[in-house]
Amino acid sequence: MGGFGSGRHWLRKRTTVEECLTLDINSLIRGDLLHRSFGEVRWFRRGVETDSITYSLKERESVHVLTLHSPLNQDISLVTTELPWGGKRYWFSCPNCKRRVGRLHLPPGRSYFLCRRCYDLTYESCQESHRFDRVFLMMGIPPGMGARLLKMN
Repeated sequence: MGGFGSGRHWLRKRTTVEECLTLDINSLIRGDLLHRSFGEVRWFRRGVETDSITYSLKERESVHVLTLHSPLNQDISLVTTELPWGGKRYWFSCPNCKRRVGRLHLPPGRSYFLCRRCYDLTYESCQESHRFDRVFLMMGIPPGMGARLLKMN
């Protein structure tokens, strides 16, 4: 169980979080989300705007609902948890699995913002951490030892 190569999908590169558009609840809160009924989120890459989306915030049955507008039309519920020192922390409720998450992602070619688990997303750093394993294996060096050799240099 858990031997060499387990859990690594060499044939299929998983989509990474860095390739997606990401909604971060903390950034929205810092941007005064709760005190405005509408706004816009913009994404930049290398200083150039790549995408934007407008949103509106409504309260339905004492629950805040963030509605994303054109080109998407999606409702996302906001949930809260009480902090031990007072106050509230806001979270997104994933529209698919209903998990409480801080970020929702929109991969290229998809239509809805969902959590990382629903889209089976990974991080670039996770994919890069084992990129030389096959080379070490072909040289007869165990992958764990090869990683240690790289760190020493």
